[in-house]
Amino acid sequence: MTQWIRGSLFLLTVLGFSKGFAQSKMAARHDSISNCVHVTTPNWTGHHPQKTDRMLNFTMLSLDTAGRESWRSGVIESFDADGDGFFIKVTTPAYVPKHSGGIWCTGYIQRPRKKGFDTLQVNYGVVRPGRIQLAVKSAAPLNELYLIPASLWTAKIEQSDWQTNPAQIEKFRIYISPKNVIANIDETTYVVIGKIKEQYHTAVHYTKPYIVEALQTVTLN
Repeated sequence: MTQWIRGSLFLLTVLGFSKGFAQSKMAARHDSISNCVHVTTPNWTGHHPQKTDRMLNFTMLSLDTAGRESWRSGVIESFDADGDGFFIKVTTPAYVPKHSGGIWCTGYIQRPRKKGFDTLQVNYGVVRPGRIQLAVKSAAPLNELYLIPASLWTAKIEQSDWQTNPAQIEKFRIYISPKNVIANIDETTYVVIGKIKEQYHTAVHYTKPYIVEALQTVTLN
């Protein structure tokens, strides 16, 4: 009888540990992180760019290292033309950038015709989420966090009324949680905006190359 009780307790302990481990693994798998990506040089197979083309949206698909689909985005309609390409902020499960064999990016373009429009699919191929991790530190907890490429900040945001009309920077909002104030970025200079209580605080982060510093920090005072 004693042996049966001990065996049962051992089995319950193992099952409890296994369940807790599985739940922990599942929770970790569903943590999210924001990725700042610039996409350029699409493959114009079958047609050529025209001045009247208008980018409608993007979709992204992640493959794991075995070539299996591990994540698929919804339709991404929030993006900005930046330089010779587009800046896209996309939030993914945290495991995607770490274990991805590549994220395939597809754009959809509207092209005017004499009567109506055509919608063209443009393949950008594999894009890499920024490998640099940016940790944002502040004296008090952040309510909101935004990362804006400096070129877009200067051209569109800096002289606007964004502080009283924050909808203008909403597309640059970064996912944060009590345990995660980190984003994946590329080698771009970023203006960092954090909202602490009801006040906005800004800083400029001059991103170093990944080979120099993989985990970088910016502080909002």
